[in-house]
Amino acid sequence: MRRSFLAVSVLSLCVAQSIAAQIPGIAPGTKVRVTTRDSLQRRVLIVDDVRGDTIRFRHAGSQSSATTAQLTQLDVWRGKTRPAWAKWAPLWAPVAGAAVVGAWAYSAANDDDDTIITREDVGLAGAVLGAAIGAVASIGVVVGVKVDKWEPVPIGGSSAHPAVERSVFVAPSSRGVRLGFRAGF
Repeated sequence: MRRSFLAVSVLSLCVAQSIAAQIPGIAPGTKVRVTTRDSLQRRVLIVDDVRGDTIRFRHAGSQSSATTAQLTQLDVWRGKTRPAWAKWAPLWAPVAGAAVVGAWAYSAANDDDDTIITREDVGLAGAVLGAAIGAVASIGVVVGVKVDKWEPVPIGGSSAHPAVERSVFVAPSSRGVRLGFRAGF
C-alpha cells in the first residue's frame, strides 16, 4: 500500500512539472511581450525556440533565453485592433467640432447693431464649419488609429492567480495531524 502511495505521489509530481513546463499558444515566430524577474521593463521579442520550460527569443539580431521561472508576465501579440473611442469617432467628432468652433466663433464675433449678421448667426456658421471639420477628422481617426492587441499567456499554471509555491505542510485535523502537499496547477 505504501509503495503504491509513493508511486502515485511521484507520478503526480512529474505530471505537475510537465504541465507547468508547457506554454500554450507559443510557437517559433510568435511576437511576444515579456517581463522578467530581473527587469520589470516590458520587452517585445520574437520567439525563436521553445524547449521544455525554456524559451529562446530574438530581437534585432541578438538572442536571449529565459525559463518560465524567470518570467513574471508573457503576452502574445494577436494583431492590431481599433479602440472603442476610435470606432465611435464619426459620432462624437462632429459634435465636439461643432461645440468648440461654434463657441469660439460666437465669442469672437462683434456685437454691433449696425450689421446684418448677428452674433448668433456667426456662432451657428462656426458650429456648422466645426461639425464638417470634425466629420472629416473622424474619417482619419477611424482609418488611422489602431493599437496592438495582447493576450496574456498562463505561465506554469493560471495567469489569473499568482503562482503557488509547492510545499508540504502539517496541519491539525479531527483525528490527529494531517500531512498535505500544496501545488498550483
